[in-house]
Amino acid sequence: MSPAEESARLSELLKEAKQGPVKPLAWEGIKPLNQMNGEAPPVILDGLWRQEEVLLLGGHSKSWKSWAQMDLMFAIANNFGWLVWPRVNGGRVLHIDLELFPHEIRHRYDLIAESYQRGTLANIDVLSLRGVSFKMNDFSELADHIEPGKYRAISFDPTYRMLAGNGLSESDAGVVIDVLNRALEVAKKLKAGIDLLQHFSKGNQSEKRAIDAFSGSGVWGRAPDACVTFREHEDEKCYTVTVDLRHWAPVESFVVEWDYPRFRVAAAKDPEQLKVHKTGRPIAFSAESLCKLVEDDEYVSFAHLKRRAEAANVKKNTFERRLKDAKERGYLAMNPTDSTYFLTSSYLGKYRT
Repeated sequence: MSPAEESARLSELLKEAKQGPVKPLAWEGIKPLNQMNGEAPPVILDGLWRQEEVLLLGGHSKSWKSWAQMDLMFAIANNFGWLVWPRVNGGRVLHIDLELFPHEIRHRYDLIAESYQRGTLANIDVLSLRGVSFKMNDFSELADHIEPGKYRAISFDPTYRMLAGNGLSESDAGVVIDVLNRALEVAKKLKAGIDLLQHFSKGNQSEKRAIDAFSGSGVWGRAPDACVTFREHEDEKCYTVTVDLRHWAPVESFVVEWDYPRFRVAAAKDPEQLKVHKTGRPIAFSAESLCKLVEDDEYVSFAHLKRRAEAANVKKNTFERRLKDAKERGYLAMNPTDSTYFLTSSYLGKYRT
């Protein structure tokens, strides 16, 4: 090797040493499908969330969503079910908070524990970062300071403060993709589920799909493995919870009611009755919509009417709620002889004359 070649090689080695080890390109991981590992990461909440996955919780400002996140962490730490997910694989959790004073964090967890009248705080660790400049690189470096497998889940509240600390915008799709990619990387390295909290945009959320309600880029609702959104219900202190999942079977929307210091499922309430601010739209499939599926002089069975609703892309729970509404309003009645349904004279006189 000539002196010039040796010098060039030495420069290249020094350059590599400064840059650190070169990461393999993604395409170098190509392998035959039958050699792929078919095992999913361990479950945290069956039907919602696994370790190494990113869960995003969302709601409008001052809607107790931080309390919901703490309740989730408390449930996992104590092997309790959470909301409509009864099966949990509990373990130690870490709560990272950028807003609250340490004593406030402790006070909230004490109240949540008291509301269950069981459980312990022993499996909950907290990192309070109020007043600390915590940036994107600090978030990525969590994996350098925490032992992999130590935590079942790690919650982070709130995400926007980390972005603001970097002068970044939550409306920039590239920024949001970077945040969520970093969260996935941390989740994978630490073998933990990552739970982020993001607020809604201002305005009426009832006219939007749940995953479009987040403030900023639409990537917020599409990139995480699971999104759980809390939108205002027409009943006071109630919220319709909508769940968007990548890996699990669909979950029907449901209603929760704020019962300080945590939410409780309100199974009897209709999740489609969202609070409408100012001008709003009516329910997409109403009791009147259901009655339109029945002819004037027709007697139709429950099963037949349900099939007609399904053909109109109406879900089972929605169909059953609208059928109940139609009967309570006196639009539909049941023939006691064969349990078929027919339109009442009240409905016919109002809508079919």
